Amino acid sequence: WAELRRQRHVMSRAERYFRRANAQVLSKAFNTWAESSADAKRRRYSLQKIVTRWQRLQLAAPFGDWVDWIDEVQRNRSKLIKAVHRMRVVKTATAFVTWRDNWAELRRQRHVMSRAERYFRRANAQV
Repeated sequence: WAELRRQRHVMSRAERYFRRANAQVLSKAFNTWAESSADAKRRRYSLQKIVTRWQRLQLAAPFGDWVDWIDEVQRNRSKLIKAVHRMRVVKTATAFVTWRDNWAELRRQRHVMSRAERYFRRANAQV
């Protein structure tokens, strides 16, 4: 009878030992899996940040090109405004000079006509 009790005691200790060992293996496996899972999550997050940064760069390049194009358009617009202003000033000045020359010519012609008219009046008055 004592032998049976001792055998049960040895068996229960052996079972507890193997349960603990099994639990340690399971615990170790779970901890390894949890660590691996957390590491994979960190890597995915890092990769997502890199991909997002690349996408931002891919968007930033066309935006920079657009900004450069807008600057060029504005420079060209200011050049055109300046050129049109100069043409207007030149054309206005040319028109004024032409008007003044015509006015001077008309004045000269009036003077010549008035002299001719006086000449003919005197000539008619003498006849």
